[in-house]
Amino acid sequence: MCTSLAPGPCAGYLSSRIAHGVIETVGAICTLALGRPVQLPHAVFPTNEKVSELSQRRADPTILGLARKGTSLDIFDRLIGLGGLEAFQRARSAFITFDAAVRQERDPVACILYVVAAECLTAPYTSWRLQKLTKRFKEFFDELMPGDLDEIVAHANFEEAFGIRRGLRTARALRRELLDRIYSYRSGQLHEGLDPSYAGIAVGSEMDNNMRRGLLADFAEAAILRYLEAPRVSLVGHPLVDPSESGS
Repeated sequence: MCTSLAPGPCAGYLSSRIAHGVIETVGAICTLALGRPVQLPHAVFPTNEKVSELSQRRADPTILGLARKGTSLDIFDRLIGLGGLEAFQRARSAFITFDAAVRQERDPVACILYVVAAECLTAPYTSWRLQKLTKRFKEFFDELMPGDLDEIVAHANFEEAFGIRRGLRTARALRRELLDRIYSYRSGQLHEGLDPSYAGIAVGSEMDNNMRRGLLADFAEAAILRYLEAPRVSLVGHPLVDPSESGS
């Protein structure tokens, strides 16, 4: 059992909303850190017990914070210091969506959620955020995590999972086709609905779905970790920096 401190102004509706939001976010962060879903408490109660003890432990430099593969998962202090409140909000959404994907029973739905968990890191909070979505997705992650994408391309199950043949193409060409395929998969499923995926005791399509789910989980996890290391905002689709072509 673990105790988590979620501060609020005083006992009441506002504090309850704040506390539950913090607990849900912390639970999602723990899911990524541990690689498995974390059960949230059935209730969050106001208390003055152990607050001073927990505050002391939070300030103790000998107690390390949560990390995954050497990257700090502290979005409450460290990330806000690096990228401000908007970076925190994007990362929070990514963690909660990743957590939902881990808990999802249907592989195709989990795949969509993993892509959304990554995509929410790219969306600027502006009126033009819906412009050039595919281009933004490809440019953002090709710049943010080329090494991680190369690892996915090199995976033994890459060609089967994404239907891409490596051939003699360059690493960058394969990365960009992978990103295009990932985004098309997410968009197609959302716009057209899910395809049948039930396979019973068969291994063909079931195995393909499992492989794709595993590789997209790796993609989403890497996207979140690289963003935490170097938060950024994409200007793809900006009407002055990246205007739409005339007639489009």
